Amino acid sequence: YRLISWLGERFPNAFIETCSGGGGRYDLGMMRYGMQIWTSDRTNPFDRTRIQRGAITAYPAVTMSCHVSYPYDSVEKLIHRYRVAVGGMLGYELDILEMPGQINEEIKKQISEYKTFEHVIRLGDFYRADMPAQSGCSAFFYALRDWSEILLTVICDDKCKQNITYPVKIPVPDDAVYRDRTNGEVYSGRELSEGFSMRDYSSEGGVSVSHLVRE
Repeated sequence: YRLISWLGERFPNAFIETCSGGGGRYDLGMMRYGMQIWTSDRTNPFDRTRIQRGAITAYPAVTMSCHVSYPYDSVEKLIHRYRVAVGGMLGYELDILEMPGQINEEIKKQISEYKTFEHVIRLGDFYRADMPAQSGCSAFFYALRDWSEILLTVICDDKCKQNITYPVKIPVPDDAVYRDRTNGEVYSGRELSEGFSMRDYSSEGGVSVSHLVRE
């Protein structure tokens, strides 16, 4: 604490990110000096899903550095990593000079999309959605206080049966209307509050992200 306090005083404009790994400093006391934390050295999206699910229990999403790592030249793998990483503060750790053109173009698209809903993650409240234990699925969402925007993530693990969907309930007013910016679908408030099914598990790992905006 004394060391990082001195560092902050000496360089007041520096952004300090603390670390759960080498420094072993994933604790509330460190947030006084650096509010963003490197959540884990494990960037495999399957491991990362479990790690972030645990971290968000005690820490806000704005503290979690969530990085997309090397996708092995696969756009599908890149999309999977990205959809998991948008659970917190998005970053990339890969050599873009070594990536093929299609990977670089997809990264540009992802960053552009993330900028449209980053404020929902930073400023919104976090909710877990109820899902049947046997479904192999989990869901969570961030919502602005006035429920004008919602960012929903649904994750189905390898136990989730193909072509089976489970309803996700979001407590919004029945007379509201929301449009999903990721695919253009429109949902009524009643449909969202009573439970609607997410079917777009197109990426590897079965991860769906929806940015719902009230019209």
